[in-house]
This record gives sequence, C-alpha cells and structure tokens, in this order.
Amino acid sequence: MKLLISFATYPRDGKTTYRSLLDTFTSLVKKDNLEGIHIDIWVVGDDYPNIDELRPIFENYHTTFFNINQQDALRHAPISKEVKWAQAVQRTKIFILEKALTTDYDYILMSSDDDTYMNHKISKSMAYIKANHYPDFVFNRGIHNETPQSKHMIFPINDTPYPEPGNCIASGCLYRVSNKAFLQTIINFRKSCWLEVELYKTACKNENIPYMRIIEKRIKPEDYQLWDYLARHFKDGVYTSLFIPEILIHHGPERSLYHYL
Repeated sequence: MKLLISFATYPRDGKTTYRSLLDTFTSLVKKDNLEGIHIDIWVVGDDYPNIDELRPIFENYHTTFFNINQQDALRHAPISKEVKWAQAVQRTKIFILEKALTTDYDYILMSSDDDTYMNHKISKSMAYIKANHYPDFVFNRGIHNETPQSKHMIFPINDTPYPEPGNCIASGCLYRVSNKAFLQTIINFRKSCWLEVELYKTACKNENIPYMRIIEKRIKPEDYQLWDYLARHFKDGVYTSLFIPEILIHHGPERSLYHYL
C-alpha cells in the first residue's frame, strides 16, 4: 500500500507549531507499525516563510515541504475572524488534493498539525481498508476541546456509514487517490466554496455590508461543507465510505486560530 500523509500547518508564535506538529507526527507515525506500508509525507505551510524550522521533526522520513499563499494567507485578510477560522485551510486542502491527483498513491491521509492519534491509526486503517474492498473515504472517532461542555464529547455521536456535518472530525480522514473521479469531485466542490470566500472578501473591501452579512451566514467550516455535499454521493452509492469505530483522534482546541491572528 502506498500512503501519502499530508500535514496542513501555519506559523504561530515561534514554538507552538513545532511542538504541536512533533506530537502529532509521533502519535501518528512513530508509534505505529508501518511494515508493508510505503509512506511519503507532505508538509504544507500556509504563508510559512520559516517552514524549514519543521524539518528536524521528519528526519529519516521522505518529506517534501511547500510554502503556499505567500503574503496572501486568509488569516491576514481584513475580514471576520469566524470566516478566517472556517475557511483558512481551504486552499491548502485544494493544493494537496490537486497534487495528489497527479500521483500514483493508493490513499492520502490528511491531517492538521495539532492532533493526537490513538489506537494505531495507520496500520489499523490499512487493515480495515483491505478487508472492506478499498472504500473511497475512511473516517473514525474524534474528540476536540471547543467548550467545557463539549470537550468530552466523542464524534460521531452515533455510528454512521458516512460523515455528517458537525458530527465528524476531519483530521485523519483517508481519501482513495486511485479513484481520480472522487478526488476531482472534492476539488471542484472546494473550489466553489473558495469562490464564495473571494466574493465575501470583495464585499468586505467595498464595504458592501448587506452582501457581507448574507455571505457570512452561508459560509460554514470547510469540513462541514464537504460532509454536507458528499452525503448524497455516499447515499446514492456513487462513492463508498467506511467508518472505523476503534480509532480515536484527539483534535486540538477549535478556533485556536483566534489566538494567532
């Protein structure tokens, strides 16, 4: 099995990103048995001029680093911080998926830079994939710390055969690269979502407040949008989805981007 692992990241305060990504990589890769699995790693920084500072984390692993959106990261735009949080990683994911589309990997695992992976995420996922006819999409349980009330809530709340908005952790999801139509479907949808962000930015620049408010209500977190869009494809059998209940991912605090704007 040829597995591509991508990490979406951005610079914070000179220490937090490195520490978080090191912990994420250790829990995902170093603590798992990857025998028989060929992995390559992409680290994609969103306007991360000093991205080379992350190289020691991946010593002895085949890793490629990219610095995209230079001087154009959404987090720097004069817009609502909620929209920044919801869509900041959108172009990074489009970039990753478009590059993956040109490769011969079997699957891509897409990760944030502040997750803790439990229960041997990679090796167990590969075993499930082989036993379940190589599904197009694979996800698992997750937990995040957004509020004191929700920090112990595990998603999905109920076992479900496909991801649902507000009920799925995006980190660690696996996409079948060899199904090019599946990847292209996701890319096209993500680009349509980003187009609305561009329209919103223009409205903000022109101080078109009524239009700004209309779009603000429509823009949701990028993963929420994707799950809502893909649901009908899974329901109709266009693509296949697999839920692995035994794997748990602890995602970092939601909206942590607010602290580094």
